[in-house]
Amino acid sequence: MNDGEKALWLINRERVDRGLVPLHGIEANVTSVAQGYAQYLMDNDVFAHNADGKTPRQRLLENPVINACLDSYSAENLAGFWGNWTLPVERAVYLWMYDDSVSSWGHRHILLWYPFSDNGGPAGKEGFIGIGRATGTYQQWPNSTIIVMDGFDPCSTWDYGPDIVVGDLNGNGSLGLEDAVLAVRVLSQSILTVHLDREPDKDGKIGLPDALYILQSLAGLR
Repeated sequence: MNDGEKALWLINRERVDRGLVPLHGIEANVTSVAQGYAQYLMDNDVFAHNADGKTPRQRLLENPVINACLDSYSAENLAGFWGNWTLPVERAVYLWMYDDSVSSWGHRHILLWYPFSDNGGPAGKEGFIGIGRATGTYQQWPNSTIIVMDGFDPCSTWDYGPDIVVGDLNGNGSLGLEDAVLAVRVLSQSILTVHLDREPDKDGKIGLPDALYILQSLAGLR
């Protein structure tokens, strides 16, 4: 899983556990904005939401795709890890969610935001995020990492494209026993053609973890 997919999974788990609809997903334009700002903060040894003289919303609106279809909601979370830290994305989500009292739980509020306008796309999901990650020397600390999460609520005419179901190896739009069978057949090399863009662990090939993911999902363990 890439940085965005990790953050999305963790955030949606927190949301669903509290009876909130999950976010729709990671969006490339939002990711581009978040990545650009993360790199700006690292390159300039600064750390603030307005370090470049713009608000998070202004940075999002500079992207023409987002500008053309932004509903009322936009937000940004930042996290910085100075020196050698492992699992920065996972740590960032944890800090925003559970160690945010110094910010009056504002970062947690963003993760659990619920008044989205569910006015387009698949029912029961709404809102996009993007994760930016920059690594380098921040001030006097080498091997530092800055994480930026941007999010927004798209307008009703947003083009969602096909809704890809993770684990849907036969491409029929849903997860079923046939997908588990396909994974096993790929492992046994009796079939080679499946929809790799739906492969669960995103390593570019079908492996035992993918088959287990599908079987656990079907059994209700995920």
